[in-house]
Amino acid sequence: APHDVRLFAGQKKGTQRQTVSSFFATFASPPHDSPSPFLQMFKPFLPKLLGCCMCASVVLQLPAQSLEAPNLTPLPAESKAQASHVRLTGTLTTTGNSDFRQLRDLCYRLASLDLSAASCPQLPDNALHSRHRLKRLLLPQDVHIIGSQAFFACDSLRGTLLIPASVTTIGDRAFAQCASLDTLCFAPESRLTGLNAYAFAGCSALVAPLALPDGLTSLADGTFYGCRRLPHVTLPRGLRQIGTNAFAGCASLAGTLVLNSEL
Repeated sequence: APHDVRLFAGQKKGTQRQTVSSFFATFASPPHDSPSPFLQMFKPFLPKLLGCCMCASVVLQLPAQSLEAPNLTPLPAESKAQASHVRLTGTLTTTGNSDFRQLRDLCYRLASLDLSAASCPQLPDNALHSRHRLKRLLLPQDVHIIGSQAFFACDSLRGTLLIPASVTTIGDRAFAQCASLDTLCFAPESRLTGLNAYAFAGCSALVAPLALPDGLTSLADGTFYGCRRLPHVTLPRGLRQIGTNAFAGCASLAGTLVLNSEL
């Protein structure tokens, strides 16, 4: 096969259809020798009713699936519509009818996205904007730039978000309003130099202490605005600039805040 595609169905197909068919078959051919006048009255309409219900059963029995492939674009529409857990392993496309556009617009059940084995140096702006069902995210290990609003309002995203060491820039509002995310970590040897405006604003469930990477030199306006449960932040020694309202509304911050003398 030209593409390595694996689908893992959550239930057997046909179960719902078989139940509906058996139910209506009882009316069409009742076990009694003399069917009641009520059944006889509806018997001419049973074929159409049966067809409609069988079609309905097909819609109802679309099971959530796990999908693994190099890219999303060559796959059939049905696979994308059913996919709730997606793992991509190829070089991801980012323009036109790209992998990210199809993830955003066609994988409407998407709950888990694993891009850790994929290649994508730059995640596009609005890559997965407002994917409200997305709960788990693993980023590509070679990504350098995370675009503006790439994961804006992915408000079911939870657990730990690990920013790979390769990331140098996180765009405006890239993870803003990810209101269920509880832990933010930066990989060792992080190359991150800047966090843009409101990058993590409104991440109101962040409850783990946050250590920003040593190479970070600037925090733009509102970077952590409204992270009201964030308990502690360790600032890097090389930090030169903190923007307006960078930590406004962080009502749970406690302890000692050590600032660089060159700020």
